[in-house]
Amino acid sequence: MVKTPGSRSAATLFVMLAVGCTGSDDPAEEVATLCQSVVDLHNEIIDAANDMSSREVGASPTDRAIILSDGFDRMIDIGAAADLPTDPAALTAGMEERRDQIVAELRTEAAAFRNTWRTIDQDERRSTVNSIFLHGEKLLSETEPRITADTPEELIDLVRNTDPCRFVVQLPPAS
Repeated sequence: MVKTPGSRSAATLFVMLAVGCTGSDDPAEEVATLCQSVVDLHNEIIDAANDMSSREVGASPTDRAIILSDGFDRMIDIGAAADLPTDPAALTAGMEERRDQIVAELRTEAAAFRNTWRTIDQDERRSTVNSIFLHGEKLLSETEPRITADTPEELIDLVRNTDPCRFVVQLPPAS
């Protein structure tokens, strides 16, 4: 195929249509933007978890329960308020619905924990913090782009070769 300035190959057009490019002429840029926005969201949730964890050390059992409960709520609130990316559609389809579902589940868990966590003694500290972190991992997982059987191979290659994506997209084994 002979390319002229401004022309696009059929493969590039296919990827653009498959990823649902709307704001950029460059699918690689769109994938990088998607992944970086998810990395930023995840870092914000992780920062809230780490802040919670550092503040509860040395707290009284009653204060610890409040700190951990508030920290858990903060993680959930960050995820709930996130403006999730919608492009490329082949990677973001269903992400908002998955996020909303896990947020609802985590809010239920947080309410149950508050009823149970009147105080958290030193010997309960580790398992309680670990439990919150595991719930936070669920939130991270449900706000990640997904590669499905329908994701075009060209898009998977873009994800595989885009630096921030390695942190937030589970890739299939390289063929």
